[in-house]
Amino acid sequence: MAAQWVGYTVAINCGSVLGTFKGVIAKVEASDQSITLRNADRNGVPCTSREITIRATDIKDLEILQKSFPQDQAQAPPPQPFQNGQVKSAFHAAAPHSSHDGMLRDLQALSLSPIRREIPIKLRPGSSGRCLFPDGFRSPSKKDRHFKQRDVAAFGSPIDNAVLEEDFDFEKNLALFNKQAEYEMINQQSSRPDLVKQAETPQKYRHDENVLEATPAKYRQIKVPGNISLEYVTDSGLVVPSISISLRNQLLGLSERLGVTIERQAELMGRAATEIALQLLGGGHRLNPRNAHQLPNVVVFCGSQRSAVLGANCARQLSSHGIPVQVVIPESGISSELYRELSMFRLTKNPVLTNMQGLTGKTADLIIVAIDDPQMDDFPNKPQPDWLPFAIDWIKSSRAPVMGLDPPPQGTGVELKLSLVGSLPLAHSPNNGNLYLCNMALPVSIYQELGITYKSPFGPKFFIPIHQKS
Repeated sequence: MAAQWVGYTVAINCGSVLGTFKGVIAKVEASDQSITLRNADRNGVPCTSREITIRATDIKDLEILQKSFPQDQAQAPPPQPFQNGQVKSAFHAAAPHSSHDGMLRDLQALSLSPIRREIPIKLRPGSSGRCLFPDGFRSPSKKDRHFKQRDVAAFGSPIDNAVLEEDFDFEKNLALFNKQAEYEMINQQSSRPDLVKQAETPQKYRHDENVLEATPAKYRQIKVPGNISLEYVTDSGLVVPSISISLRNQLLGLSERLGVTIERQAELMGRAATEIALQLLGGGHRLNPRNAHQLPNVVVFCGSQRSAVLGANCARQLSSHGIPVQVVIPESGISSELYRELSMFRLTKNPVLTNMQGLTGKTADLIIVAIDDPQMDDFPNKPQPDWLPFAIDWIKSSRAPVMGLDPPPQGTGVELKLSLVGSLPLAHSPNNGNLYLCNMALPVSIYQELGITYKSPFGPKFFIPIHQKS
């Protein structure tokens, strides 16, 4: 008689713990007091298992929702009408009360698990009512509880695994959104926000550019009186005009009288020249304590004018990095400022040469030329050192890079790789190589006193490269 109910769609109420199961009766076992449902759902949520078995002792109420399908009626005789509750009477004796209580406790613990998924409940014949959990079941952990709280916070309720079984078709849903039509509708509106206007014509920005539009930059922030023979530009596009030798001498003389002495200028120029020289010598790859046997050698040629003070200062700062430095300087006719710089350099225990004999047969990794033109000095009648022609021949025969410190605009007689100049540049020839402008930290009032409109082009740097404007 039990087979006559196969194929019926029923709703089985198993109480508040197990809930209500709906499905098609697949099998009725009178021997182990159980009903097997297929295509079942629990409390409206489809079960992950194809079939689920329910013990008769767990059934509180049973309701027939639909009669058997035609294919099921051919296999089973037509059932006799029965009232609600007759299914329990069709079974024989129920399981012992003690076994039923144990199974109920297991099912209750299972239903309270934070893993929100349906687990098939199957009872093995002869198991005395004990609930057999499926393979892979484990007790809830802190991670499981965390995921449940996260799902509830995001979606308002835990997520069932059955909902996630079907993959989301991104391409199909993306095709439903017509971006061009949306843009046209936005463009038709009279008042549009600025961000929408910017989205119409997308632009690419560098890492150092602002996405939000700011005040247009004034690229000509420095203006000098008189005729300008040459102009330079920075990497940012700012225009730096050149100045004449007379205006340069006025600027340096006024700075010294107002407190920016030659010693202070030498410290700034020497520091900038040292940083450039360290990079030319290989930086951290060459200047490494483990490469003590490969230390580079530097030769500094100094005259007797202002640039010689800058060269002696740079030599002292290079020696503080453990670099062997040799200074070649005239024997007489040096200024008091240059004498003080040489006195401090001699404390480094590096040699000071007054002729070229000490450099015969030696090589250098870097050559620094700090010899300016007498016409750039306040005392143009100062003679050049006797060893200068031999020094020029020695530099030309060397393969080391040559750096100039505040060189004359027409050049020094040798081809320079780069030159470092201060404040505002002169109209330098290409023989002086790439130009770098050093921030001399002169107050703006000094420029205004000489009729120069000045705004710093350095930004966050102490020295910047400048290029001849085409």
